[in-house]
Amino acid sequence: MFLQPNDELNVAIVLAQIFTTILVSIISALLCNRFANRAAVCGGYIQSSLASLLSTTLLLLLPFLLTSFTDSHHALDILILLLHHYSLRLGSSLQPIGLTGSIATGKSTVSNLLRSTYNQPIVDVDKIAHSILLPSHPLKAYSQIVKAFGSTILNDDSSRTINRTALGAVIFSDAGKRRVLNKITHPKIRRCMLSQIIYNKVVKNERQVWVDVPLLFESPGLRYLFGLIVVVSTEPELQRKRLEKRNPELTSSQCVDRINSQMPLLEKVKMSHICVNNDGGINDLQSKVHTCVSRVVNGNAFEKGLDKAKILWVAMLICNDDGIGAFGVKMAALAYFTGMAVARR
Repeated sequence: MFLQPNDELNVAIVLAQIFTTILVSIISALLCNRFANRAAVCGGYIQSSLASLLSTTLLLLLPFLLTSFTDSHHALDILILLLHHYSLRLGSSLQPIGLTGSIATGKSTVSNLLRSTYNQPIVDVDKIAHSILLPSHPLKAYSQIVKAFGSTILNDDSSRTINRTALGAVIFSDAGKRRVLNKITHPKIRRCMLSQIIYNKVVKNERQVWVDVPLLFESPGLRYLFGLIVVVSTEPELQRKRLEKRNPELTSSQCVDRINSQMPLLEKVKMSHICVNNDGGINDLQSKVHTCVSRVVNGNAFEKGLDKAKILWVAMLICNDDGIGAFGVKMAALAYFTGMAVARR
């Protein structure tokens, strides 16, 4: 039965139910990604099993609760389930996987391995930070930075782009100026970062999204955005040698300044959920990245629960006697969810 436009009570109920569906689904996805996934990845076998069971149970029960007030409006059931699905995807996008480290620890190498070897979607915050410095970027960080630091940080060519080496020399030796730059750039970086995360999770339907964030712990409150945090670490002396080799234009004291401008690696390791130690060669690092990816993928209790929940959603749609028209709509919904499952595989 379809709702009549002049049925004010039913319209009010529908609007309330749509709002409730979106809110409850987002919160449920946040809780599953933050607590169930962490327990599954960081705990033992029993914790992992319980986390997966609780996540699956929650996602299985939610459609029954959300459609319990539709009063046999099966077209509305379909709408609620679709809203439920995309709200879950949106909620899970607000708890991605954070990948961080410190300068010259090998975080970029790990990020490249995740992208090339394991086909994992990566949101690169460094690339975002570089792009917002361009004069043509729509968020207009360029003009604010030039106003704050003067024209001495600009290249002498016709483009008058920001010289990142000159800007780095200023901010890495002066904590006050570094805070000024962060105040200008961080809100814009977060805005671009969130839009890319949501695109990967909701539009591209990715099972997990990694965010490569150099200053994850240094940015106030940013760590609470991530359901899991992976840190790439190395020994301090090896870190300095790698930086000197990577950036020969920097003096030894400049390398030390850049390392000291960031939070000590030991503190980052303590606050992370997974640590990838990069003290060996590339083969050793590849082995550790493989272990890390296996833990994250196998411990994704939310996505495993969502896969099982879709089977019940399809059964809910089909097990109703609504006539040939409604049955056709339900078959279309079945094809839609099946198509997504095949694409994800």
